[in-house]
Amino acid sequence: VMREEGTQDPDRPFKAMMTDFVKTWSGRNPSTDDFKAIAEKHITRDLNLAGDGKLDYFFNQWVHGTDIPTLTSSLQATDLGSGKYRIGGTVTQSGVPAEFRTRVPIYLDFGDDRYGLLGSIALTGSTTQKISVERGLPQKPRCVTINSFHDVLSR
Repeated sequence: VMREEGTQDPDRPFKAMMTDFVKTWSGRNPSTDDFKAIAEKHITRDLNLAGDGKLDYFFNQWVHGTDIPTLTSSLQATDLGSGKYRIGGTVTQSGVPAEFRTRVPIYLDFGDDRYGLLGSIALTGSTTQKISVERGLPQKPRCVTINSFHDVLSR
């Protein structure tokens, strides 16, 4: 979730956070809350799903909680001509409490193990969200998928 796609080092924000954590806590015995404080110093827009600059939601769900979302989708690519495609359909999260927040990646599968990241969608609680995005692409995707690389723990 901290990746900066399209940059020379997409993992730079994560590496910076981990470097800060190691420098701050080297030779000491940090707690989970100590790690959370460092992570909040390095929070990214995509990680700030609660909009408050805090990671309480993340740690409550993924560290202290036991809920695992079920993620499903029904997404298609429609050829609009001139190399443009509409990616449309729905993404659903279910089996979680109303306050459960997830950012789900959406991938374009071009076949032959070639994938492109279309983007991601923020979901809160058990919900279905519609998607309609127009993009110029080099070819029509074979299919449109979510969570293709198990980016999010899900059922």
